Amino acid sequence: MTRKDTTYDWNTVVAYPVVPFRVGEPDCAAFRKNAEYLIARNRLDGGRPRVLGFGGGSLIHHLAGEDQLRLVNELCQAAGDRALVVSGLLPNPLRSAAELLTRQMEFTRPPDAFLLLPVNGIANPEGIYRELLAFCNEQGRRHGGRFFLYLRSGAQRDVLARVARGCEWVEGVKIGTSAADVRPVVDLLGGSGIAMWGIGDCCLDGIAQGARGHTSGIATLFAGASDELNNAYRRGDFETARRIESRLAGFERLRFMEDRAYNYAAVVAAARMAGFHDIDCGDGGPFNAEPPPAILERVRCELEDLACYH
Repeated sequence: MTRKDTTYDWNTVVAYPVVPFRVGEPDCAAFRKNAEYLIARNRLDGGRPRVLGFGGGSLIHHLAGEDQLRLVNELCQAAGDRALVVSGLLPNPLRSAAELLTRQMEFTRPPDAFLLLPVNGIANPEGIYRELLAFCNEQGRRHGGRFFLYLRSGAQRDVLARVARGCEWVEGVKIGTSAADVRPVVDLLGGSGIAMWGIGDCCLDGIAQGARGHTSGIATLFAGASDELNNAYRRGDFETARRIESRLAGFERLRFMEDRAYNYAAVVAAARMAGFHDIDCGDGGPFNAEPPPAILERVRCELEDLACYH
């Protein structure tokens, strides 16, 4: 099939501004502040625009639909013509996803693409293929929406690649499993989309297997590191890229330990310790208590080395 041309260069960083919470409620003004920081601190080379993401570490699973809409609208308004926006959507129930997508596409400044998060609950590959393919085709034709599909289970690798290959509205697959899944997805896509690394800034193993671009949950803290890492591997300077990745590795291990238990909480804790005035990560989100003292001490040690990248 012929894929529609896209003007977007997805071989980049998708930077996720932290969604701050206060007493369990999302703070839209503080979220806007974090987005503005990421736009202002864009160090991507070649005049490339910042790409802002919503979802993942922003605790989308703990947000009501109306809160999601308010936050994505803030992100889009901050982006304007200075940045691109990839908005996360929970794909089930599909009716709710369609309603949220429709309302976002009605914004004065709508998102540029949507990330369909993993399907929750009981599902099988053929059911996923049928429903996601139909959803992306319908919403693409109706609204012009573009999509990424988020791979979090190796059992769904082939079916998500099939959806991406078979739908002109799907830009690619975000790899959230391991580097071992990158090459098979690249091969299955056959040029009909990209495999984007989706497990943080320690991305070079995935890049070596053919991934293009990566997502960052720590860019709100260390935008300079995420950007310079992307600049380096894009130009083939893997010595510089490995040096940056090695400095980030300790903090990333903390975020992803114990099945990503501190993916969000470690970032909020680091922001509080650092006292950065140009961002606001709130006081902790629902179901995300402050890490235990031993983890906080490790966060503190990592922050001493990484604060220069803010």
